[in-house]
Amino acid sequence: AAMMAAFGAGTLPTLLAMGSAAAFVARAARVRPLRVAAGMAIVAFGLVQLVHTGRAWAAVGAGGPPVCCAGHHPH
Repeated sequence: AAMMAAFGAGTLPTLLAMGSAAAFVARAARVRPLRVAAGMAIVAFGLVQLVHTGRAWAAVGAGGPPVCCAGHHPH
């Protein structure tokens, strides 16, 4: 029982912080310019990732080293 109480006491600050963050995000989501900016950022990140992936595959196809998910090439 003591272990469960300690776990509950330890997670309480995180739960309260997440609740506050969720309330902030819910308020921010009602602001149209912020929603548009967030959407544009998501699209931009997606495009950057597509370009990066395309370049990596092109390098592999040209005889380059295999692409590692961490960005490091084994020697």
